[in-house]
Amino acid sequence: MLDAIKSRVDTLAKSRKLPANLDKRNSRGHGAVLPRSIRYGMRRIMHIKRVICDALAKGTTVKEKAVEIMTTLGMEFPQAAQK
Repeated sequence: MLDAIKSRVDTLAKSRKLPANLDKRNSRGHGAVLPRSIRYGMRRIMHIKRVICDALAKGTTVKEKAVEIMTTLGMEFPQAAQK
């Protein structure tokens, strides 16, 4: 989704005429082409993406540690924990 947005912004940046809902008041790169609400939305999406990646990394670490502890205690762990 972000790649599609970036591609569209690149296309608009090269365009001579922008759609009516966009203006090019500042000519400082892609940020000037996008409305403020879209730039905020993109920053928000990138933040959420980082949070999810961090959570997945921590979850994987916790899962590995739980499997290690269960193995040490001689317990069987669920098939889902083996992946």
